[in-house]
Amino acid sequence: MGGWTKAKRSAAAKKAAHTRKRRKKKGVTTAVAKKAYAAGRGVEKKYAARLWKNNNQVHVGGGIPDILAHDNRKGWKFYEIKPHMKRSGYSKNGRWYVAGEKSRLLNEHQMVVFRQLVSKGEDVNMVYYYRKRYGSKTKPKYRYRYREVKLRKSHFKSSKGPDPEKMLPIPVDIERWKNKRIV
Repeated sequence: MGGWTKAKRSAAAKKAAHTRKRRKKKGVTTAVAKKAYAAGRGVEKKYAARLWKNNNQVHVGGGIPDILAHDNRKGWKFYEIKPHMKRSGYSKNGRWYVAGEKSRLLNEHQMVVFRQLVSKGEDVNMVYYYRKRYGSKTKPKYRYRYREVKLRKSHFKSSKGPDPEKMLPIPVDIERWKNKRIV
């Protein structure tokens, strides 16, 4: 028996390529995970650093709420960080869009816990952020502006809970920042 014919080598190469394609790693890769971390947890850490500057004891955890802060004069404060608007694109013609309901609103468990905290008289705050993305697509960078809203019982009258779209209009300084382009 001689060597492989050209047709057999070609068929084997096609089969090997098909197998590699089928077994290719799917789902979350390191690059995807880095982007998600920068877009999510990064904003919480930056807001916690801002609270830390105001002489608060700060704990950032992945629970309910996102940030616990203790001020010696006012006591414990609870902060939940959620997106309100994000700018898509990396160029000058990027558009602002409202974040989806799943990320913008409280989930069912958060609703129950925050409603209880507010009814007990605790200081519970929603921090809505506005995010600009710039840099390159593979290594995006983000800039944020924050809007803090103290929760009241009236925010929980709706079945969806507190929604930044139904609250007061966006402050003027944030609107001005949104219109300033960074590229």
